[in-house]
Amino acid sequence: MMQLDRKLLNQEADRKLFHLAWAIYPLLYYFGYPRDGMILLTLAAMAIWAAVEAARKLGHNWVSEGLMREHERKGMVIGAFFQITSFFLAVLLFDKPAAVLAMMFCCVGDSVTGVAGALLYGILGTGKTLIRDYSPVRLPLHPASIIKDLRFALWHRKSPALMAVMFFACVATGLAVYPAAALTLIVAGAAGAVVADGFAWRFFGRTVNDDLSITLAAGGAMSLLALM
Repeated sequence: MMQLDRKLLNQEADRKLFHLAWAIYPLLYYFGYPRDGMILLTLAAMAIWAAVEAARKLGHNWVSEGLMREHERKGMVIGAFFQITSFFLAVLLFDKPAAVLAMMFCCVGDSVTGVAGALLYGILGTGKTLIRDYSPVRLPLHPASIIKDLRFALWHRKSPALMAVMFFACVATGLAVYPAAALTLIVAGAAGAVVADGFAWRFFGRTVNDDLSITLAAGGAMSLLALM
């Protein structure tokens, strides 16, 4: 019988509620907040979180440790900074539907998958739920390092069950937000989100935070499809 880790579930639920709250940004954009205003708004939020990170480096922590993962408690940059950075880039780089959907996929898809991972932890284990290793690893700027990073990502991946949860959560979100959008567009964005979330991508040994990559991969996939 599966053992439910209630402490882990409660911690993950708290983190993901905070994560989900960031949906205010794509919803503002969706309901008519102008693009220039969104750029300024997300840029201002980035500045605030940069100040929070600077304060943390000086020993002044204004964020509850219950909302942080272990590597964040050890001093690494909080995921919220990467998330708002991805929102800024999404508004800047993608057209409105792709930007809104990409941001919503990051908020909703990642939150649902995180809670599902906590629920299934007793079956899947940490190796298929928490796949990213934020230990500092430096690889030389050499083509061989890219091969190592790709191999690492392929070996450190989430369970297919969690990838499916991410995919269908994103598709459902896309259909709810933009029911008139082409299904192929939503599916492409959902697939991009799955690829970003489901594999532990690294860049010359440095782990890519999924709070950054989900939005950009989803928006990029939809934008590429729109060009075809």
